[in-house]
Amino acid sequence: MYISEIQIENFRLFDSAEKAFVLSLNPGLTALVGENDAGKTAVIDALRLVLGTRDQEMLRIDMLIMHHWGEAKSRTSPFRS
Repeated sequence: MYISEIQIENFRLFDSAEKAFVLSLNPGLTALVGENDAGKTAVIDALRLVLGTRDQEMLRIDMLIMHHWGEAKSRTSPFRS
């Protein structure tokens, strides 16, 4: 599975438009680096929420999301806080 972009809004420290978080990703390794209370854990927690996982639990991604007859599919979450 490849996540090309992460957009976080209205989740923990990421407010609406003025403090929304958008990160475009390239294939390969990505590292989140920043000062304390910069939002690194919030990004990981948002991904866990969308993927339906909890802390210290393996990511459960079903085959339909990973392989859908050779077509790339994306998954979003309707969650709003």
